[in-house]
Amino acid sequence: EAGGEGASFKVHSSSRLHAAFHGAGRLAVEGGEAVVYHPFANARLLHMEGGDDCPEAAANALAFPLGIAPAVEMALGATAEAPLLARDAVHACKEEAEKRDVLQALKALVESGVCELADARVGD
Repeated sequence: EAGGEGASFKVHSSSRLHAAFHGAGRLAVEGGEAVVYHPFANARLLHMEGGDDCPEAAANALAFPLGIAPAVEMALGATAEAPLLARDAVHACKEEAEKRDVLQALKALVESGVCELADARVGD
């Protein structure tokens, strides 16, 4: 079972993940952010940066900095048969985002139920 209230996951560069199902999330660029719309209710709004000044996402959306959009797009397109290696997502964003920020975004996708971890960590 993916995500859910109180669920906590660790996503490392060696983690493999995939979309929970085809169409689990839709990526859009809005207001200078990459926003993932999904059918799940968030226990809390997950934002990668900002604070009270950050525009609030809908309860069924996750907002990320644009530099992380390639990683998010890769995760949404990954399947159980062809999971995304988190390391590849980090590499795709290396010019625009820090490794920890990419891994945090992938973790947010897993915690929200949009993505699922394919297997346990095999080493970093």
